[in-house]
Amino acid sequence: LECSGNGRVFLEPPQVGIRWELGAVGTAEWKGVPLAAVLERAGVKPNAVEVILEGADKGEFKEPNPRTPGVIPYARSLPLAKAKAPEVLLAYEMNGEPLPPRHGHPVRAVVAGWYGMASVKWLKRIVVTDRTFDGYFQTFMYTTWDSRHGLPTIVPVTEIQVKAQVARPAPYEVVPKGEPYRIYGAAWAGGSDVAKVEVSTDGGQSWTVAKLIGEPVTYAWRFWEHEWRTPERAGPHVIMARATDSRGRVQPMERDHDRRDAVISHVLPIEIEVR
Repeated sequence: LECSGNGRVFLEPPQVGIRWELGAVGTAEWKGVPLAAVLERAGVKPNAVEVILEGADKGEFKEPNPRTPGVIPYARSLPLAKAKAPEVLLAYEMNGEPLPPRHGHPVRAVVAGWYGMASVKWLKRIVVTDRTFDGYFQTFMYTTWDSRHGLPTIVPVTEIQVKAQVARPAPYEVVPKGEPYRIYGAAWAGGSDVAKVEVSTDGGQSWTVAKLIGEPVTYAWRFWEHEWRTPERAGPHVIMARATDSRGRVQPMERDHDRRDAVISHVLPIEIEVR
């Protein structure tokens, strides 16, 4: 799961939302009941369109965020087809243990392949509707611009994009000159496999294919590494990583500003110092 705001600290100008650095992403093993099985037992009517997942957490937003009408619960919806997909679970275990409170105990949604805002924690209620849900977290937050019929339209954030992220060196880390250094990190691509990761040590002027570690696991990240001989001359360097997935999608170099403060999947510059 990756928060749609992961890496928001890199955006310019600074955004109102939580200024995540690089830690709002993780991979876990989940156990639960397919949401499809619950919907089947409940009996979904033929005119059903979406499934709303409501969490027990609630709060109120004020300026500079769009103001809410008082205290509201966290809720997001899924199109019925995605809600019935086998990768969507009502999870009660995480990594072989009962779901911890901070991760949504006693039960949470896990919407594999979509950004984390869809995986509602502390699940309280499921509502099946015959129309699209236009709740606060479906319209004011976790949305991007899309051009439809020649008009800009707000659309909810959904599918995780292909992305590679550098774990080490960390931003502004000082590394020794003239020595071997292991650059490593993780890459993910939603429901696709990571096919390739490339690394640049000169701010994107040249690229080298990194080594992928282990075997691909659907909906999970994959580790990668690259052995770098640091320069003999001290000075600043910019480390970058970019991924390509099995669908041929390549991680973009530039930020798409239509994505507002979400879906931060472009290549991020990691500034370091060789000394």
